[in-house]
Amino acid sequence: MRRRERSPVWSAHLATLTPADAAFVNPGRGRGQADRLGLAVALCTLPLLGFVPDDVASAPSVAVARLAEQLGVDRM
Repeated sequence: MRRRERSPVWSAHLATLTPADAAFVNPGRGRGQADRLGLAVALCTLPLLGFVPDDVASAPSVAVARLAEQLGVDRM
């Protein structure tokens, strides 16, 4: 299967967790900060890009920053 090319333009609204997504990555489920951010990146990038970036650092930085802000965690 061929991967879609990454969009050169990312908008902060594309990296917004739904209430259900935010509850799913909740730390009460035993997930640490890095796990929560990685899971949030996966949830937001898969529908848009068609794949999950190999690691948080390879995801669009504006998306990672927005998700980290929503989760109250440090960017990796």
